[in-house]
Amino acid sequence: CHMLANQHQVHVLYPTDKGPYGVVVPDNEYEDSISKHRINISPKSDLLRAGRYFLRLDMSYSRTGIDEGFSQFVLSLRPDIVHFQHLINLSVNWLPIVAKLGIPSVITLHDYWFGCATLNLFRYTQNACSGADPHICRECWVQR
Repeated sequence: CHMLANQHQVHVLYPTDKGPYGVVVPDNEYEDSISKHRINISPKSDLLRAGRYFLRLDMSYSRTGIDEGFSQFVLSLRPDIVHFQHLINLSVNWLPIVAKLGIPSVITLHDYWFGCATLNLFRYTQNACSGADPHICRECWVQR
């Protein structure tokens, strides 16, 4: 990110529980030439564990209440590319949002969140998982 900032304008958007829900606000902190912005993803009532961003499993994939704020943010910047580091507790809807705007995007996959309820291919029993199987996955989704 820092190397890119030498030649490009770099903006970082991160989740928080501060500020108005679903609205992107400038962080007003700059690190080198990187602009930071935050989006409030979680009204206090949505949190399962105080002070942490662990939400209900369904809410970890789609939070339509923040999609509009993200869309407006991207429209205001009109970036050359969007790089998603992760979408957990944000919204998978952000991928088609940037696609519809004609903005190329890439995503770095850090774990198995897109297809595994436990994120890491370990069953809820902490045993290694043999891979995607609807019957096995269902057990983990129910336990989550």
